[in-house]
Amino acid sequence: MGYRDMVGLSVDVDEAQRADWADHLHTCRLCGDWYQEQQVRDRGDDPSRFPCVHIAYRVTFECSEHDDPWDCPDCVLVYSGKFDEYGIPVRDGGPSMISIQFCPWCGVELPRSRRDQWFETLAALGYRDPEDENIPEAFQSEEWWRART
Repeated sequence: MGYRDMVGLSVDVDEAQRADWADHLHTCRLCGDWYQEQQVRDRGDDPSRFPCVHIAYRVTFECSEHDDPWDCPDCVLVYSGKFDEYGIPVRDGGPSMISIQFCPWCGVELPRSRRDQWFETLAALGYRDPEDENIPEAFQSEEWWRART
């Protein structure tokens, strides 16, 4: 059996070897991190633009059944570019999430949320209630803060 999906190379292995590799992958931190990094690259993203490979692996996950990460039970972590914050999705029918400050898998500190800065910047531009007003498109993504850093 060709075993390309796990290691990125076409290697002939039997089921026992495949099971041994999968067990090793889940118990060896270095191999697990390597695998996650390869998956992020295969998804067309650069793992170095994330705080750690674990965050990159989770937030670049794309479900083949659900377009919205909040609808997918397999999506365990989401990213808000607008606020530059990571969180655990709350499945309440909206975009709610429990913000996190550290990676749950390795403990690396995540960037500080820019949520307060978002509201302050828009207030300085004259917006009283940015969530109900037609604000500039750049403020719907990370474009607004990346342009300032």
